[in-house]
Amino acid sequence: MRRCVIALETVAPSTCEKWFSMKPTIIEPIRGNSNWGNWCKHYSGLFDRMEKKTHCDAGVEFESVRTPVDFILKRQRGDTYPYPHTEAWPCFLGQNKLAKPCPKCEFPTDEEIKAHDAENTAYCNRMLSARIAIVSATGGKHGVAGSIACPVCKTGMLKYSVSGYNGHIHAACSTDGCVRWME
Repeated sequence: MRRCVIALETVAPSTCEKWFSMKPTIIEPIRGNSNWGNWCKHYSGLFDRMEKKTHCDAGVEFESVRTPVDFILKRQRGDTYPYPHTEAWPCFLGQNKLAKPCPKCEFPTDEEIKAHDAENTAYCNRMLSARIAIVSATGGKHGVAGSIACPVCKTGMLKYSVSGYNGHIHAACSTDGCVRWME
């Protein structure tokens, strides 16, 4: 039996049937401001430094819950397109209805999602503050590097480099737990 998953938004069943003459499974939209709310709490990625992982953090073997499906419909940049020859995993909220059940699968609560989103927003605001200070210190020039007093923690030094190619900034504060990012 062929199955169709429509990710990230509800699409009319006729869309999938029109493309593939199959009955789709409609899934839930994203919870929270990132995909984190749609992942099992124990999911830690399928790869670790380019080596394939075999188990999640709860000790469940990935291969035991992998479910081959013919395709998944993905939504990206306003377009819905088929992504063929893939698998469904119970680790992801949008796919767990099609996948083999996992006895340890547990998704974050609404309160946990709100706390996670608030933490991410606060970090992004700190990073933005530091980025603005770097752009101001460099006068918007590309291909430069240096360090400034960290505007976030006020105690560390913020080392940075601005790409000469595309202007992306890499920066890290010398204070543990302060800002650090690569664009």
